[in-house]
Amino acid sequence: MSMNVSYDEYQLMSLYNEGTRGALLSNLIEARKYLSSDEKDEIAVTESCIKKLRAMSDAEFDELALSPDYFEEMEDTYAE
Repeated sequence: MSMNVSYDEYQLMSLYNEGTRGALLSNLIEARKYLSSDEKDEIAVTESCIKKLRAMSDAEFDELALSPDYFEEMEDTYAE
């Protein structure tokens, strides 16, 4: 399964990533508790990440390459 991940999702996952899909998923679920109802965009991105992380395998997660170098490359790609 190829997972389509947006720039905002990569950014959020990079912030909360601890190296494993399970840890990232737990971190996002915990962070979601602290979002207020007026943070609609943040809630939407967090929910989307959680949904995608639950749907992917650990191997697919490893392919995301959530590293600072890759994130900078993604930023350049989306800036074009």
